[in-house]
Amino acid sequence: MTAPLFSLFKQWLKQHGISLVLFDFDDTLIKTHDVFSTQIQLVYDYLEQILKIERDEIDQAFQQFNREAFEKHSVIPFDRWQYVILQLQEKYQFSDEVRDHCLGLLMEIYDILPEIFDGVIELLAGLKAESIPVALITHANEKWTNNKLDGLHLRRFFDAIHIVDERGKKTADSWRQAIAEHGVEPQQVLGIGDNVKGDIIAARQAGVQKLVWFNRGIGWSVYLEGELPEGVIEINAIDALIPNVLAA
Repeated sequence: MTAPLFSLFKQWLKQHGISLVLFDFDDTLIKTHDVFSTQIQLVYDYLEQILKIERDEIDQAFQQFNREAFEKHSVIPFDRWQYVILQLQEKYQFSDEVRDHCLGLLMEIYDILPEIFDGVIELLAGLKAESIPVALITHANEKWTNNKLDGLHLRRFFDAIHIVDERGKKTADSWRQAIAEHGVEPQQVLGIGDNVKGDIIAARQAGVQKLVWFNRGIGWSVYLEGELPEGVIEINAIDALIPNVLAA
């Protein structure tokens, strides 16, 4: 991405009355799901060895309990994973030692810094150089979010960080509240995220008209559910954001 491209993007924002670019964080700017996937696969490896059952069966049970855990405990780290492992323990009758080892593997997720997607630093730096207001809206544990922002040196790019309560869900009200804190109307926001319901649909319900869905093609199945609202721009790489918006 070149300086003229950012200048054109700034002009596009002005022409469309956009005063704020509001990004989701996990799996929009950083590869959070990859960390989850790696640790979950380690749990599968361990249980496959201990239980002597097919990996596909373990995966099916784990994913079922993970969906239940998300509904019951949202994204609260310990509560979510404790539920999953206790359900697996009840189903397969393994020892407390096995239970604790699996839970430990999953809790290690929150000690690992995800990688940043290609092009993100260049994108955020270019927006900052053009003095384009940029904020973050994320639904995750607050301590973990701050560790990621500081560990990856990304905080410097954002005018504000909005963390949705980990005990709830990312909803239209979450977007409205974040937007209101900037003193702008939803129609003055460009929203970017990967979660169809929590980002795209919720933002549209909040009144955001200009939306970009980052469809990586992988990730949590629950985040891919839902019908995209009309007019949403779809990208498959975050560094394609500006070219696709300008071409839309």
